Amino acid sequence: MISEKPEHNGAEAAESASVPLGDSYKALFTGQVSSIFGDRINSIALIEIIAVRTSRFADTASIFEISNLTLAMTLPSLLFAPFAGPLVDRWNRKKVLVVVNLLRGLAVLSILFLRPDVPLGTYYGIVTFLYIMNILYVSARCTVVPEIVPRPKLLRANSILTAGTTAAAIAGFAIGGVISTKLGWRTAILINALAYLGSAGAMAAIRLRARAGTRAAQEEHLPYFESIAAGAREIVRSARVRLSVLAPPLVIIAGTIAFVIGVPNIEGLSEDATMHIGFLTGLAGMGMAAGSYMTMRALSQISRYTISGVGTMAVCLVLSAFGFTTHFAILGAAALLAGLAAGPVYVSSETTIQEESTEKRRATIFAFRDMLMKGVAAGTAPLAGLLAVTLGTTHAILVMLSVTLLLSIIVTQGSRRSWESRAGGSS
Repeated sequence: MISEKPEHNGAEAAESASVPLGDSYKALFTGQVSSIFGDRINSIALIEIIAVRTSRFADTASIFEISNLTLAMTLPSLLFAPFAGPLVDRWNRKKVLVVVNLLRGLAVLSILFLRPDVPLGTYYGIVTFLYIMNILYVSARCTVVPEIVPRPKLLRANSILTAGTTAAAIAGFAIGGVISTKLGWRTAILINALAYLGSAGAMAAIRLRARAGTRAAQEEHLPYFESIAAGAREIVRSARVRLSVLAPPLVIIAGTIAFVIGVPNIEGLSEDATMHIGFLTGLAGMGMAAGSYMTMRALSQISRYTISGVGTMAVCLVLSAFGFTTHFAILGAAALLAGLAAGPVYVSSETTIQEESTEKRRATIFAFRDMLMKGVAAGTAPLAGLLAVTLGTTHAILVMLSVTLLLSIIVTQGSRRSWESRAGGSS
């Protein structure tokens, strides 16, 4: 990796760390934590539903049900994200956050009224709707931060938000595993719905900072489809934005491989396996929370180019453990280290896009990033299932993670010259 001047100096970071982020940021933080907590409980509950309906993946072909669930979570972003971004750029981001959480809460509640023998495809349909709403939510949540937090505080705000989000994921996965296994998936689904509704209430307390010329800024928006094209051009032309858009999807590819191949292996060990999966994902969340905190406290002097490159490669390497063993301690260590490497990648990505992108194109760029993240997961999931069946789990995970590692090197090194040039010009 190269060495270059960091984006912020230590004095700026120290000064920013001492200034409160405000009540609106607290409302956003509370709503985000509640939303993610419920969302992760829902993910574990859905795995439990599939496990119960397939007799704990007794049939080898049932591994494709995990792929189907992953597709339901990812295809909406692949198909709709570029079209959602320009809408969020035009809408009031606070209202988007509130309305979307209300709709997600009602959709999750509907699961409780389904017949026991309803086809699994019905669950996948509801999940698809949830993730269509999630496209709007993620774009609004990422772009609302600069509207309530001044630019010098963005790195700190994103670090704390990501750490809180992953702490909520830890609790959601771990508690969701216990609840789904011991109390039943219906209880977990109910908690998820209440968490979404609580998030809507918290987001309603956000107060956006007044911006001069807001009406004029709205009138300057390009026509709808031109906005999409302009966002894509901005990603291509800016090395910093481009790497920030591409790095998280590489992490997602590695995680999807481990998820699709690892979950059926673990589920076959015991009836309490769903709880173990919850603990593993919780450990990954612990690592991500710690990594996010490190980004604010210890990594502010390190180039975000280096953070993205080292982080994506490290995730690929440690997750290869899921192809060699089902030993819980080893997999737990791998999950923890993968999260530790992934946290700085996400914080760096969000902060850089918020700082470097055009304000009227920001949600569109975040939507493109979300599309890539979900799109690569949608493509990786069935391929991982197919290779696991044909090559065996060990060979499949090694082949796929090796390819992902190579892609990580190509993407980060491909941005090196442009990044160095930008760093040199700003010094």
